[in-house]
Amino acid sequence: MNQEIEVLRAYLPESVLYIMTLISVKSTLILVKQYGGSHIEIPNKAKSSHTLANLIGMNDLAALCHVYGGSYLDLPRCIRLMSLSRDIEILQDYNAGLSRPKMAIKHQLTERSIRKILMRLKNEEKQGRIDQIKAAITVLL
Repeated sequence: MNQEIEVLRAYLPESVLYIMTLISVKSTLILVKQYGGSHIEIPNKAKSSHTLANLIGMNDLAALCHVYGGSYLDLPRCIRLMSLSRDIEILQDYNAGLSRPKMAIKHQLTERSIRKILMRLKNEEKQGRIDQIKAAITVLL
């Protein structure tokens, strides 16, 4: 899992990387997907009845309580990582033969944006980095 984080480090905010040192990567990403772009109150003590306990488990909640207990945790949206994940999906759609107009509708983008994304990712593919990125995203997301 650490290898995947290293591949995607440039796409993750420092605050998320820090949270990943406290709790599991999986729990961190669950929090980002559920609460990204907002701040959540971390209880003083971990209780099994707390919403976060059901979401990330008692051990990870206890670790968050130890550091952030009684305060708020601001969770970034991780737009760069989520956009990269979408872009990889666009490349996979393209490789599967989906037309640019259909991809634009599917991903709620313009055809021009689809074209730019594909050009950028094809360049990454030529440099041999795209397979590592795809693998890391598959494992993490």
